Amino acid sequence: MLEIVLLIVGIFKAFQRPKLKRLKAENFPTVDPQKFTTWHDAQIAATDVFLGVTWGALFIKLLLLLTLSGTRYSAETGIGITVAILVLWVIGLLIAAGFSSKAKKLRNEVGIVWPAAGPQTQAQSMQTRQFTTTPPVASRTKMLRLLFILIGIVLLFIIGLLLKG
Repeated sequence: MLEIVLLIVGIFKAFQRPKLKRLKAENFPTVDPQKFTTWHDAQIAATDVFLGVTWGALFIKLLLLLTLSGTRYSAETGIGITVAILVLWVIGLLIAAGFSSKAKKLRNEVGIVWPAAGPQTQAQSMQTRQFTTTPPVASRTKMLRLLFILIGIVLLFIIGLLLKG
């Protein structure tokens, strides 16, 4: 059920992404262009990772269902595959949350109101906004490296279960 909710949220994020992609530093005159670019890149990365995780999990499940529908495998193998996909999905969501926290921290530091705020709202929000900080997040490279290692481990686990069962 949670996966369906996240899939629907992903649809909204997918529709929001082109608007985010079109944003330029000129839309936020009170924000330093370099800081805007840093936030903009982090926000796009957070959106992409979230979409990749939520839609990727659904794609993997559908692919496995189509691939394994004609084969006989034990209940143990089916449970193992389900657990492996669930673990990978949760880890991916945690990584997406890390990217999102980084983007939120940058957004709060420079005073950007996102989504759906125009330049006039930006100027007003800079006067009334209280800045908060979030805990630092590991670098993008380290997080992506960890994600690829975990994907490899889970895929090896799934292959092992398939060969065993």
